[in-house]
Amino acid sequence: MNNEHEQRMMQLIEYTRAQNTEPYGCSIYHESGEQLVEILGNKYGPINHAETLAINKVAEKHPNIDWHSLILYTTGEPCCMCAAACCWANLQTVVYATNIPFMIELWGLESPIRAADIFKTYPKQPILLSGICELESNQLFLEHRDSFAATWNAKRWSLT
Repeated sequence: MNNEHEQRMMQLIEYTRAQNTEPYGCSIYHESGEQLVEILGNKYGPINHAETLAINKVAEKHPNIDWHSLILYTTGEPCCMCAAACCWANLQTVVYATNIPFMIELWGLESPIRAADIFKTYPKQPILLSGICELESNQLFLEHRDSFAATWNAKRWSLT
């Protein structure tokens, strides 16, 4: 296990936990080690997932960046939309903690299509590292089980 990936993922988990709003957090680093962005998803917008928000923020702040030099960290495995965005952005690496089956077990909101399956359909595929700090991230998701479900029920549709 790469200690650097674990350290960055734990930093992201703690950042996400400290915000106390939702379990979906994302950070993007340059391969040099510079952190470019750290952000949460926005549960009030249906496509404002943490990964897409982070990619857009990097594009805004660093318009001439070499995307293939970037490493994206996310607490939850990218959904099919976010996995495709990672491929379109030509990211070097995508690292996630909590997997889609766990999120489906909690809320039933996710498509069962896995990020690796989406990546396989693109000619330029990021390296995908899964389960980094999974237990710690799963605990974060469990802490938000009821509050996240309540928000979705109030803003979108019923989980039941």
